[in-house]
Amino acid sequence: MPKVEGIGKGFAAVASLALGLAASNAAAEVVTFSKVFTNTTNEAKEFYYEKFVTLTTSSGFLSGSGRLTLGVTDLRSDGASVSSVGFDSIYTGGFQQGDSFLPMLKFASPTPIPERELWAPYVLTALAASNASASFAGSFPASETFINLGDQICVKIRLVVSAGDQAVVSGNFTVVPMSGTLPLLTLAGIIGSSRRRAF
Repeated sequence: MPKVEGIGKGFAAVASLALGLAASNAAAEVVTFSKVFTNTTNEAKEFYYEKFVTLTTSSGFLSGSGRLTLGVTDLRSDGASVSSVGFDSIYTGGFQQGDSFLPMLKFASPTPIPERELWAPYVLTALAASNASASFAGSFPASETFINLGDQICVKIRLVVSAGDQAVVSGNFTVVPMSGTLPLLTLAGIIGSSRRRAF
């Protein structure tokens, strides 16, 4: 049987990588936001807002979570609403890598109506002279996308506010680096499988 050489070196490199990742002790990176949208016109108006945070680590695979609190206030005593636009969710959190955006979490999303081949927007309504609110939260497992130093995490808000009314959004998007042992196991599996294929 052929002698398999280089396995020790490969696993030594993996061990070095794991030590480096563990030593980095990278903390969570967070985008927090709080924004008021006031429509002073006599027609429904679309608003767009985004906020970025540049990553200060290159830990690679990340898991994360997000939160959105959405409110609408009737300022003209005729009822109020805030709604999603087109196929977009009101909240989208994800990774910005150059010109590419990778969405990971979406809240207040439109819903499909299959029998009519349409999408119904998400709508939050308030009665006359009142307000209404809704809260959303979620998380995502470690991404297979490798995140590099200098990439960004981002929250994008897109919504429509009824004429003469006001919407308020707040929340966050948080990413957490994987512990050093998980990338180690992933890389060890890759090295092991590639060497088995070679023989």
